[in-house]
Amino acid sequence: MRDIFIIIAHARDGTIAKGGDVPWKISNDLKRFKRLTSGRPMIMGRKTFDALPGLLPGRRHIVLTRQRGWSAPGAEVVHTVDAALALAGPGDLAVIGGNEIVELFLPHATRLELTEVHEDTAGEVFMAPPGPEWREVAREPHPAAGNDPAYDFVSWERLPSRRREGDMMRLGHRDPVPEALRGAVIALGNFDGFHLGHQAVVAEAVAWARHEGRPAIVATFDPHPVRHFAPHVPWFRLTSLEQRQELFAAAGAEAMLVFEFGEELAATSAEDFVGKLLGAHLGAAGVVTGEDFTFGKGRAGTVALLASEGATHGIAARTVGPVIDGRLPVSSSRIRDALKAGECEAATRLMTRPFAIRGIVQHGDKRGRTIGYPTANLDMGHYLRPRYGIYAVTGRVLDSGQELKGAASLGVRPTFAPPQELLEPYFFDFDGDLYGREIEVALEHFLRPEAKFDSVEALQAQMAEDCARAAELLGSA
Repeated sequence: MRDIFIIIAHARDGTIAKGGDVPWKISNDLKRFKRLTSGRPMIMGRKTFDALPGLLPGRRHIVLTRQRGWSAPGAEVVHTVDAALALAGPGDLAVIGGNEIVELFLPHATRLELTEVHEDTAGEVFMAPPGPEWREVAREPHPAAGNDPAYDFVSWERLPSRRREGDMMRLGHRDPVPEALRGAVIALGNFDGFHLGHQAVVAEAVAWARHEGRPAIVATFDPHPVRHFAPHVPWFRLTSLEQRQELFAAAGAEAMLVFEFGEELAATSAEDFVGKLLGAHLGAAGVVTGEDFTFGKGRAGTVALLASEGATHGIAARTVGPVIDGRLPVSSSRIRDALKAGECEAATRLMTRPFAIRGIVQHGDKRGRTIGYPTANLDMGHYLRPRYGIYAVTGRVLDSGQELKGAASLGVRPTFAPPQELLEPYFFDFDGDLYGREIEVALEHFLRPEAKFDSVEALQAQMAEDCARAAELLGSA
């Protein structure tokens, strides 16, 4: 596997990265940057490219931009992540940039190199730790000196894929398949939300695999194909990859297979998807899908084609009909609509568990602490935005398993300026430090829409009522 570095500046108050400045305010940072990128193609956005040529002449610059027709001397221009990776070739490479570039390439990266600037140690963290599949492997502190602020050089590396409970393994669709997983029965779909319908598909695959003594694999697509074809649409995910992996493991699967959707998969014909991917590469013996599953270039592949084409490659195919709730099929769209209407109980019924947001607790402006309600601030990331308002919530601290109950604000905090979208849970009877820790917050009940208050005292009075109501609903009174 090639090494893919991501190299960014990380100002704790966000001023360097969010302000658009290049990371090389710090004299030692440029030396480190040159060393890390030596001999490697560099992928970047246009703003970073504008700053680079004078600093690193003669290097290979692959520029990712959405603007068609743009060109510049010394730039190899591409418009998609897959095109950038393909152009860089099979060797090691470096990705340089801020939030947007990190978000696009982090799923492909093996190393993350940060310059963590301490310009405001009480300020908001620009980028939280990258997630449980990463570990910090080195930290080199540098005290303030001359014109340089205090900063750390920090290195992260991706943990091996085999990292979940028991023997659950995660594979990318390009990864070699271990011999023990060949001949598997694969449940194939997106499975975002893992609702009752998805659970029926996976249950069929697991039962079939158990009956024939085969491994069971659940396959999902990430990024979601919609993000490839319509990147402008608002975020809509119901579950992160990590949440899906835990759900698939609990359903009895031995492994999760991630189809990393991009130009390559979008251009793969339905026949090649079956014959080359499912058959030759993955060695599938059986596939289970929902009745409406489509695949391949232009969504030309249907369950009928999957069955006929699969038969020529020794792959049996089964379909599972929809699960009906209230005379309507259970679907991810129904769940999203329910959440956008604030109907938590309906979403919980269709998924068999509450909608839950998982993330790293960030530093904020600490207003909640000053008015008697300290909150744990979470960015909503790629998750669907449910109806803005106040919720009764339950929480779980991932590193300790501690379970919590509380009330949360989800929205833009209209009483305070400037508006900032956050999920802000206040947990009852909790007096610990959650900063930098990963938590999961489940939306149990919608209490009221968000509102703007004329005074802090009026807000405090309403928060007291909200907490009392949440405690009553959650059985914490």
